[in-house]
Amino acid sequence: MSEYIQKVNLPGQQVNILFSFLGVAVEAIEPDFAQLRLPLRRDFLQGAGVVAGGIISTLLDEAMAHAVISGLSGAVNCAGVEISVKFLRPVFFTGEREQFLTARGRIIRRGRRAVTAEAEAFVEPGKPCAISQGTFLLAGDGAGK
Repeated sequence: MSEYIQKVNLPGQQVNILFSFLGVAVEAIEPDFAQLRLPLRRDFLQGAGVVAGGIISTLLDEAMAHAVISGLSGAVNCAGVEISVKFLRPVFFTGEREQFLTARGRIIRRGRRAVTAEAEAFVEPGKPCAISQGTFLLAGDGAGK
């Protein structure tokens, strides 16, 4: 497992500034799979009073990217090429109790130069609020070999 993956798993990590800023916690990272959790807060609401699609999309993208990099070795890294998101239901935040948005990312196909991944986001397991699919390009020493 890469040094980055080891560090991003640590409490209070500073290797992924976005995670620190949003409050994202790594629940699981293993080869070809990642699960991330985001505590919901009022700052994430858009004008209609639901969690903004950009927040949900960000968590989906990060879950897929971490599923991709969890299976890489050496100096190989990845960059997102495209992502599609389908929103299935709104995420309401009441502030009455602690709520979490969870995203699970997994690999669909790992090629030599590109990886296809998918993810789902949910507040309640079994009731996805959004699903996504993305393509990530591999770069660095060892990519495409």
